[in-house]
Amino acid sequence: YMDNKSYEASILSTQEFELQWQIEQIEEAQMRGVQQGIQQGIQQGIQQGREEGREEGIQQGREEGIQQNTIAIARSCKQQGLDTETIMAITQLSREDIEAL
Repeated sequence: YMDNKSYEASILSTQEFELQWQIEQIEEAQMRGVQQGIQQGIQQGIQQGREEGREEGIQQGREEGIQQNTIAIARSCKQQGLDTETIMAITQLSREDIEAL
């Protein structure tokens, strides 16, 4: 009778150990999944940031190019002898900007 109880306790102990081991494996797999998800989120965030930064840079470059072109036109108009009011109407620059050229 004792040997049978010992055997049953041993089986239960082994089953509990295996169950605990399986639980630990599942928890480790979940943690790996979470870590992979975080890494993917970070990578996607970096990529999105790069794309947005690139788009902003392109837009800013366009705006600066337009501004430089407007200033070049105003400078040319001023060299041609056009009055400040006319240059302001053509370029939409302020009086101060035109007079500074």
